[in-house]
Amino acid sequence: MLDYSKILQGIKPTDSEQRYLLEQSNNLIKSLNKSIKGAKVRLGGSLAKNTNIKGDLEVDIFAAFSYSKYKDKNISKELEKYIKKYKPKKLHGSRDYFQIKKQGINFEIVPILDVSKDITKAQNTTDISPFHVNWIKSKSKKDIPDQIRLAKHFAYANNLYGAESHIGGFSGYLLEVLVIYYKGFENLLKAAKKYKDKEVLDPAHRYKNTKLAIEKLNYSKKASPLIVIDPVDKKRNIAAALSKEKYQIFIDL
Repeated sequence: MLDYSKILQGIKPTDSEQRYLLEQSNNLIKSLNKSIKGAKVRLGGSLAKNTNIKGDLEVDIFAAFSYSKYKDKNISKELEKYIKKYKPKKLHGSRDYFQIKKQGINFEIVPILDVSKDITKAQNTTDISPFHVNWIKSKSKKDIPDQIRLAKHFAYANNLYGAESHIGGFSGYLLEVLVIYYKGFENLLKAAKKYKDKEVLDPAHRYKNTKLAIEKLNYSKKASPLIVIDPVDKKRNIAAALSKEKYQIFIDL
């Protein structure tokens, strides 16, 4: 394996930076938990998984509303009425969410339904985000977080990072799962050189074989050149947003 220590110095948060992010996040979470009724607020995203990149001052925070009480309600509106004092900026997505700027950090407050007892009740992909955090953390042994940072940096440097429709690249979660599956960044690159036109991966072995995995997926979820079964939700292809162009560039690189 090559020596990536110099690259990691430039992309891995320092201990003091990580402490600052966690301290400020925890302070806001405590405050939000006092303000918001019917929801439990927790840290999410790459900071919670310890896969964040140096200088990335965006932090995801989940406000998980009780499923039984809020399954039929607009939880974005519920969240909004409790956080007015923070003067948040409303952002639009599959569910509206909110941005709070505090101490130089952009906190994104995302409303979700608490489906921790039954993932099949998820109404939105964000509802299963806490499952993603837990799975990544459970598999991040030894230097895996740093290996993930290398993969994210590689993708970003080559304009391959981001699952937004105008990018068609690799999401952070997809890269995290791939690095864990291959047990390292270099192993991922070596494997990718041999990827076929339609590659199917099932990292958590949710199906008996890949043929069965393809059969069970909805058509819209298997149109991408790479299919990666979500370790926590076997009905989901976490590479669904990946375009053929970005897939081929990744293989060529």
